[in-house]
Amino acid sequence: MKTIKVLAIAFAAILGFTSCESHDCEFIEVDYSNELVGTWTCLEAGYASAYIIKKDGAVVSTGLEGAEYWEEVVGSLSIKNNKISIAFESGHKVEGRFDLIPGESLSIVNEEGIRHTYHYCKEDLSKAILGMWVYNDASERGFYFIERFMEEDGDLELQYTAEHGGHAFYGKNAYRVVGDLLFHKVSEEGAGEYPFPYFAKRMVYSPNGTSLGDVMTFYYYPSVRSAGQESYTTLYVESSLELQNKSYDYVSCYVINSEGIDKDIEFMNTTFNFAKMDGALLDKFLKSVLFNVHFPDANLLEYNCFLDGEKVSATFPIELDDFLMTIKTSTRKPVYRDVTVYAFQDVDGCRFHILIDTPAFVDFFGNLSVSILAASGQLDLNDVDAVNAIFDSIEGAITTFQVGLVLKAKK
Repeated sequence: MKTIKVLAIAFAAILGFTSCESHDCEFIEVDYSNELVGTWTCLEAGYASAYIIKKDGAVVSTGLEGAEYWEEVVGSLSIKNNKISIAFESGHKVEGRFDLIPGESLSIVNEEGIRHTYHYCKEDLSKAILGMWVYNDASERGFYFIERFMEEDGDLELQYTAEHGGHAFYGKNAYRVVGDLLFHKVSEEGAGEYPFPYFAKRMVYSPNGTSLGDVMTFYYYPSVRSAGQESYTTLYVESSLELQNKSYDYVSCYVINSEGIDKDIEFMNTTFNFAKMDGALLDKFLKSVLFNVHFPDANLLEYNCFLDGEKVSATFPIELDDFLMTIKTSTRKPVYRDVTVYAFQDVDGCRFHILIDTPAFVDFFGNLSVSILAASGQLDLNDVDAVNAIFDSIEGAITTFQVGLVLKAKK
């Protein structure tokens, strides 16, 4: 008992010695300036944001909230009494209490009690994402697509081609990467499911993630009201084409956009109108004439088609430059035009995609028309004016026309 009293007196003495008047005490502030420096990203349903915080307190923000998207907005950061304030040049301000686990997470709770939790990015994936990535999970979703991230003269572009439910489509969007967040415009195909102009995804990069190569996993919220995240994993594809001894059968085509003169053009029992063209009509026509393509070696393309029920073959040299493939049809006869297209091949070579823009389609469709008319005796290839008139008629009927061809490896 005596011992307890001694301890109590000593404890009271300590308290008395350390006590102070209210005006003598100050809040002990912790300097978080070093721990906050770096890139912090947040991904939630309907909200995504990335902060790049610098040593001098400057902040660069990119993000989206609902329909609003902002990019590289500059601001300045200040901290007092465990409260954070970021004032942006746009006039917007972020304020609230914050909790920090250095190198891991940063949570900001505003005055309305809304919490956004950011995680620290240890690496920037803006360079790792460049190139072509393939997703193929027909067993689960019946969905296949290729995404290609490109950087040209400072402009960033995401190109994609996909097959879903028997339909194929192609498109391209602007994109931006900050840390591990990917922001990109929403395609017209996806606008019905996600009505806002931009979409955000978190990326997890796994170099040599499988025996086939690098893996990139994307996490996202399918709608602004989603209760949980979804994800998909893609495999990196080398930027080259392995075509030697490959054969591909034509499967389908898809028209990306079509504008032209409202005029009917009769050709091989088919009426074309490029002001009203759709993929179904062109697909039906191509299935009636296109058999398959074969590559005897890496620099040759053998084109096989049907004409009046008979198989007709023609072989042309090709030149490859990354994903550009130029078919040197002029080597057969100078009246034919060389055709330069985008060509994509998935990782195991089971699919082959050919993307044809407007000039290439004029040349491609013109060559096809000229060769069929010549083979049927309706055109003299030595009559240069007559041949050029066919190309001119096609070019005059088209304002813009882009189409993709889907072929599958021949078994």
